[in-house]
Amino acid sequence: MKRLTLLFIALLLGGCATQNKQLTQHAFNHAAQVKGTAAVMPAPTSQMDRFSVSNLKPAAKPPTASLEGGLWMELDRIEAGYRTSGKRIKDVALQEYIKGITCRLAGQYCADIRLYIMRVPHFNANMAPNGAMQVWSGLLLRARNEAQLAAVLGHELGHYLRRHSMQHYKTAVEMSNGMTILSLALAYGGAGNYTNTLHMIGQSSLAAYSRDHEREADGYGLRLLVDGGYDPREAYKIWQNLIAEKDAGKGRYHEHSLFASHPPSEERQSSLQTLAEAHLTQHAAGEIGQSRYQRALTPWIDRLIQDEVDRESFASSDQLFEQMANDRFFKARALFARGELRRVRGEKEDYEAALSFYKKALETAPEYAPTYQSMGVVLRRLKRTAEAKAAYRTYLDKEPQAEGAAFIRRYLGES
Repeated sequence: MKRLTLLFIALLLGGCATQNKQLTQHAFNHAAQVKGTAAVMPAPTSQMDRFSVSNLKPAAKPPTASLEGGLWMELDRIEAGYRTSGKRIKDVALQEYIKGITCRLAGQYCADIRLYIMRVPHFNANMAPNGAMQVWSGLLLRARNEAQLAAVLGHELGHYLRRHSMQHYKTAVEMSNGMTILSLALAYGGAGNYTNTLHMIGQSSLAAYSRDHEREADGYGLRLLVDGGYDPREAYKIWQNLIAEKDAGKGRYHEHSLFASHPPSEERQSSLQTLAEAHLTQHAAGEIGQSRYQRALTPWIDRLIQDEVDRESFASSDQLFEQMANDRFFKARALFARGELRRVRGEKEDYEAALSFYKKALETAPEYAPTYQSMGVVLRRLKRTAEAKAAYRTYLDKEPQAEGAAFIRRYLGES
């Protein structure tokens, strides 16, 4: 049993926010029964009653000897690793900011949620049944405002409040088959091309189970977004950007049976858009929180961009930075990053293209010192020595104590 539990947890904590999910009017209508403060779930209905596990109650913890208690024990052990992980971002201000958004959505469940921001440059968030929530730094880079981040967090809260992970786990244990648990997690998470295996072990029933959860989580998530005072249109806008990034990286999922339970992002984006626009015919738009989000992200933006460059996923990263350049706040750094992608790749035409992006970045933010350093590197490789030295001198004028300053001064003949 413990082996199956650990396998399930490993796949569960891969997250679900990165995958393709469907939102239906049906799920939203049920969630729309919410009254008053955020995260007060609607009364059970015949539709909701077909899920065997009831809504989670605030501060609820299962008995240790129960099936759910055993899962929680393993999750608590894993969570201890989150606390000491070298990837954990321990910025108090950023932690408080994102926890504040989470509590704005979660209402009375706020105290039950423990947030861990992880420096992982991929779009993802996940939430375990014991209340541990991970937010990856790649999500922070891809959200353009607070409402977009809240849209993703709201979806994860939907899974948590409806106890979807526990329902998956109970079904998997009842089947008592490790391969079935693997298949369930793959159908739920959309990872890899495992169609042959899934056909062998009855994928259709598991896929249908996952579809119900995804619809419900999206419905509850959008409801929490609206009740939290956010503009619901931002939920589909973040997916528009992700679709473009995925397509640029040639990462489109093939329409094989594995993804029957995870309709393409285009479908999810369209459903979210339809629901948001319908809501706005009768209600005022909420806020997007752009300025707050930008202030919170400012201390980290350079590091997050560098992490994305270091992924060496040229096409998708370039698409991301192209999108970011349309936002005045991100523009200079996004243009710089597009130059960095080309400098790092270093193919025949890349250096001239990199210089072009660096120059555009300087037109927007001439005070941004790293641009001059990278220009110096590229110009030196192009054997344009005088220009390289001029760029390096400007860099040192702006950052005299910068790492590598001694090396640059030797190159300039100043030491």
